[in-house]
Amino acid sequence: MSSQRSTDPVGQSAAHGGVDLAVAKATGLCACDLDSQNERFAGTGGVSVNNRQAGFAPAYLNTATGQIVVSRFADGSPAPLHVLDGLPGDWVAARGDDGCVSAALPSVMAGFTRKGVFYTRADAARALSASDAGTEDWSSDPD
Repeated sequence: MSSQRSTDPVGQSAAHGGVDLAVAKATGLCACDLDSQNERFAGTGGVSVNNRQAGFAPAYLNTATGQIVVSRFADGSPAPLHVLDGLPGDWVAARGDDGCVSAALPSVMAGFTRKGVFYTRADAARALSASDAGTEDWSSDPD
């Protein structure tokens, strides 16, 4: 009898669209990572709800190519938060049984874009923290 515990608790693969959690994690960014990041940056400019007013949009950076895309829903419309289903097809590492994106390539990271510049969550949090301290004035930036 093995003393190993199951690494796939009930519902874990369902949360990843029917893809095994180990497969999703081995490939790259998944919805559970986005949830963890939101928890880590809660209350800071590192989450969409706190940085939208400063002109930040949720986005993804493909570190292998340098390409930045705004977060989109599966139908292509802009999403107000990080959504994996609108990623370019060649950025997708795994899809669930339902066809939804369950994991991105390991080179894909979540962050934000503002005026064509990519910000990591930490960068956005620092930028808005500096703004709160009076060292950045986002409202005076030209469009």
